[in-house]
Amino acid sequence: MRKYTTLGVGFIAALAIGLVGCDSDGNGTGGTGGSGTAMVNVTHLAWTIPAVDILVDDVVVVTNLAYGESSGSRGLAAGPHTIGIALADTGTGGAGGSAGAGGSAGAGGGNGGTGGSAGAGGSAGAGGNGGSNVVFETDVTLVAGQDLTIAAYRTTGGDDPVSVLVFDNSTANLDTGIGRVSVGHGADADALATVDVYTFTVTGAGGNGGAGGSGGETCTSLIDDFMFGTIFPVPPAVLDLPEGDVNLAVVVPADTGMCPADIALRRVAPITANEKSNLVVVNEDTTEMTLNPQIYAIVGDANPLLLEAP
Repeated sequence: MRKYTTLGVGFIAALAIGLVGCDSDGNGTGGTGGSGTAMVNVTHLAWTIPAVDILVDDVVVVTNLAYGESSGSRGLAAGPHTIGIALADTGTGGAGGSAGAGGSAGAGGGNGGTGGSAGAGGSAGAGGNGGSNVVFETDVTLVAGQDLTIAAYRTTGGDDPVSVLVFDNSTANLDTGIGRVSVGHGADADALATVDVYTFTVTGAGGNGGAGGSGGETCTSLIDDFMFGTIFPVPPAVLDLPEGDVNLAVVVPADTGMCPADIALRRVAPITANEKSNLVVVNEDTTEMTLNPQIYAIVGDANPLLLEAP
């Protein structure tokens, strides 16, 4: 087993937060976190990385989180924990028992077991040991109060096969009928290392549409020199947009012109009123020699939505 520190404490901590259920009082499953919890939804968008299991303090708390899936928002009590990530199917242990009212659930046995569900006022049961296939592990101290979405994306140039984008889902001071948006760059390819992102509207036939696009477009620069592994806008700045569909164009390489000819990707992003939408650009290439950029939208607890072309 290797102990990683370069993967990022924020990623490992958030994985754990998102996978142990708590109610508003910090006991039980699901719901909004109380004063002693943080809420996190973990999404697997690391192309070519197989399904993973998540461990908290050497106990498996979720199994087989596959590409394109989200864990759903869950909570974990603030404080110190040891968090691990293992490739899925590391064991076949039994599931923990279920707790009755005010009781504690039984512990699961064997490797890879899943924790039991807690009853009213009870504590969730412990799952089985995670087996020996742990590929990431770190010690973290979790802080209560945040609502986070963690999107894991693939990396190819360093020691770690994945890294993460950490999105804050706060909708504080968001006006009625308006949605909040963040965009994360997780497309791992040299050709996509720095891109520009435009919004555009189609105004009619003809005009300077660019390669593969519709004519008569009016483009507006949204993100200049957007670097791999970063999020726009940088907190505490926010991007609030009216409800509806927004056309996005990703330009490779970065270009400061309007409606440039080198648009690599066009997608329609739905903006949901009174919600936070997290858009993640990934590269679903079939080999390291090709590019297949895509954009996923993560809204609430649902699995990510693959955006379609306009």
